Amino acid sequence: MVNTYYTDGIMPRDSYGDWCVPPEEPELIHSNDPKRITSGVFLGTAFFIHMTDLMEKYASILNNRDDVNSFAEKKDTMIDAFNRHFLDINFGTYSNNSATCNILVLAFYLVPPELRDQMINNLIHRIAVLCVSLIKPTPDKT
Repeated sequence: MVNTYYTDGIMPRDSYGDWCVPPEEPELIHSNDPKRITSGVFLGTAFFIHMTDLMEKYASILNNRDDVNSFAEKKDTMIDAFNRHFLDINFGTYSNNSATCNILVLAFYLVPPELRDQMINNLIHRIAVLCVSLIKPTPDKT
């Protein structure tokens, strides 16, 4: 997979994407709003970095220094490429600023340390906005 799809630190392979984000209307099953849907390239790269990090840890457990170094180097290269590609440094946001983007970059430690607090606040704000948008008054049926 790495040899086939991996390009310049980005893994553009993801066939699911953010498929079950709450839709903008209760009648919909899947959201049609691009602001709510996280890009497959973002997801594919974030998860590939996470898997590379896990492989580095497994190699360390097995005391395989060559693999530790190889996975660490690949992970660092990918994090740099990921941040160049998806991070908007001016706004402190990733990709389309979906809640999924914000959660994954924090959970997988992809955020530069100096932006971590800003990303946490951004995530709190995004969740609040999503919650407000999901709460709509229902017509009185009496």
